[in-house]
Amino acid sequence: GLARLLLFGSAGAISDRVPPSQTQLLVKFLNAFENICAVYIGGPDKMDEPATLIHGFEDLEGAEEIAPGTKIYKGGINAAIDGIMSGKYNPLDFRFFVGRHEYKDGELNIA
Repeated sequence: GLARLLLFGSAGAISDRVPPSQTQLLVKFLNAFENICAVYIGGPDKMDEPATLIHGFEDLEGAEEIAPGTKIYKGGINAAIDGIMSGKYNPLDFRFFVGRHEYKDGELNIA
C-alpha cells in the first residue's frame, strides 16, 4: 500500500493491480526502501498524486533543483533506487512528501 501510494498516488494505492510497465519499478522500490523510508504528509493540495522525492544530490539523474541556489532537488526516483541498491546512497538520504500546500500569487506577501 504505502509503496504504491508514494509511486503512483492514491489511485495506485487502492488498486490491487500495478500496471505491467510499472511492476519492475515497484519491486525495485520495495527492495531499496524495505527497511526504512522517510515519508512526510503535507496537504491539503495534491494528496492524491504520487509523492515528491526530495534530496540533496545535484548529480542524480532526473533530478532538478527546486529553486535556483537552494541545492535542494526533487525527482530522480529511478536513479535514487539504483543508487540505494548499489550502496551509493542510504534510504534516509531521500524524503518523500505526499501532498503540499499551494499558494496563489501574492498570498505569502506580508509587506
